[in-house]
Amino acid sequence: MIATFFSFLGDIFLMVQVEESLFKLLGICTFIVAQTAYALLYYYSTYDFKKRKINIIQRWPEFLTIIITMTTLIFVFPTLGVFAVPAIIYTVIGSIAIVFALNRRFYVSQKSFIITIIGVIFFYLGDAIMGHDLFLSNKHLHVIVLLFYILAHFLIIKGIMIQIDKEIKRTPRKDAQLF
Repeated sequence: MIATFFSFLGDIFLMVQVEESLFKLLGICTFIVAQTAYALLYYYSTYDFKKRKINIIQRWPEFLTIIITMTTLIFVFPTLGVFAVPAIIYTVIGSIAIVFALNRRFYVSQKSFIITIIGVIFFYLGDAIMGHDLFLSNKHLHVIVLLFYILAHFLIIKGIMIQIDKEIKRTPRKDAQLF
């Protein structure tokens, strides 16, 4: 709920055309809060599972993610101007969120993981497009970014809900034992 709310708030801030730089900065900051909330969601979705020793070779998607996000940041960095520092912070937190989302593959059902990771990919693609056009001068790209974000939120929530539903069915309710 927090991630979705702050993402929505960030989208609103990005649309304000008065004091545009200020509201873009506020938008990026709310996106940082949203990505932090998503990172915590992914982390806590595996928190109660018994931790397994995972071979470093099996972690190749995490390493690839870090390389791709840092390369993308380097690519869009020249276009960021005064937003460079918040963009770097957002990229670091976004990378952590993706790594935590990828880690879920070792602990949750394949269906929950795949749906969630597709949502994460939509976020990444939307962010990459947004990085090129932060002032939303191309309205067609803006629509695409918003569609990617809508799909991302939906798929992430759907994937997490699949995990929650499975855990609820697996764990008997304590109050049901009273009768």
